[in-house]
Amino acid sequence: AFSAAGISFTPADGSEDVKFMANYVLHCNGGRGAVREAIEMIFKSQEKWLQIVEGYKQITTIGDKQ
Repeated sequence: AFSAAGISFTPADGSEDVKFMANYVLHCNGGRGAVREAIEMIFKSQEKWLQIVEGYKQITTIGDKQ
């Protein structure tokens, strides 16, 4: 799957074999924010992150903010 993907990630607690093959070893463990970290990294590299955050702020109400 890594060879078919444009970029590859593994969580911090991924196996050593996978860490060796991945383009990026994330700081977060699996189930502890690794997917969000990867998504944020992709959107920031595309210079879309701030636009996404601002759009989220506009559609949420005070009770919805996380």
